[in-house]
Amino acid sequence: MCESLFHATSGQVGVDTAMLIGWHRLVAECWQVMIRFRLGESHASERLEGGTGSA
Repeated sequence: MCESLFHATSGQVGVDTAMLIGWHRLVAECWQVMIRFRLGESHASERLEGGTGSA
């Protein structure tokens, strides 16, 4: 798609940084939610198994 846009505009394309920043924040927030969920999930399974969490 990017290549098509590049050719259609004779190489005159740009990036809206405001949109890019908003998208980056959304992706970063999703990653943080996923990490918290997985950490919580691993701690819950350790409690069920009686583990202490140390190696």
